[in-house]
Amino acid sequence: MVTNSTSRAAARLAAEFFLLVERLSCVWAALADGELDRPRAQVFIDVLGSTAEGVAEAVAPRALPEATGLSPGRLHARLYREVLAEDATGAERRRLEAAQ
Repeated sequence: MVTNSTSRAAARLAAEFFLLVERLSCVWAALADGELDRPRAQVFIDVLGSTAEGVAEAVAPRALPEATGLSPGRLHARLYREVLAEDATGAERRRLEAAQ
């Protein structure tokens, strides 16, 4: 009721903010301080939200300093490359699962 949205949309929003607070705290801080806008924060959520434990925490601080200078598409590509470099085995496993 507070967000005037459906329960599904509210649950998604809650999950995204939980991810920001728990695993992407540097992104949360940049968003709260006005250093990062919501669309770019959403890119961090979309790319890093499903990564293995520790990957998002390692990748986000490396990509954050230049995030505001990148378009959301370029930021997505940058984060994806960082995830591949950080977790090559997990990336290969996800690629095989997607192929199936």
